[in-house]
Amino acid sequence: MQVDLELYREEILAAENPPVRLSYIEVAPEHPAGTIVFVHGYGGYAMQWTNQLKAFSDNYRVIAYDLRGHGRSEAPFSQYTMDESQADLDAILTKLDVKRPFILVGHSFGGAIVTEFVHRHPQDVSRLVLIATTGEYPLMRPAALALRLPLAVLVPIRQLVRKQLAAEAHVLRDIYHNNMSKWNGWSMFRDL
Repeated sequence: MQVDLELYREEILAAENPPVRLSYIEVAPEHPAGTIVFVHGYGGYAMQWTNQLKAFSDNYRVIAYDLRGHGRSEAPFSQYTMDESQADLDAILTKLDVKRPFILVGHSFGGAIVTEFVHRHPQDVSRLVLIATTGEYPLMRPAALALRLPLAVLVPIRQLVRKQLAAEAHVLRDIYHNNMSKWNGWSMFRDL
């Protein structure tokens, strides 16, 4: 399907305290064969799925959203824990009335989010696709040290890599410390 995906971008209120609006792209043919939900990784954004959205939207309802604090979604000063990530994914699925079971695709740390979702809701997903996902996310020492810097120092550093990372400095820091660095999915992978 030849589409300008930005024309299909909308937002939902995913949380109320703090209020968080998540931006998403949704495209569907008249009679979809099912739904595919795409979840990007750390520092990413929904438009990274452009080729996949266009390729699959001929036959499937496709949804890709910007994670909390990424892309065009709001970046509140919240904890950015796995529980928040799960609540946001659940809000997308609920508010967009996604019929279960559906296909769930995750890239990098998005793969951790979708693996956790399947672990919590195995009956909701018919197929799980993991791309460049690992069971844990240790950072190389320079990056780990950089994420310990005060925001006043981290914000200018983030500006140097803004084309590679579609998230604010506080988001990158908090997701790493409160979510990525704590997540260990090796046992979940065995149970899939």
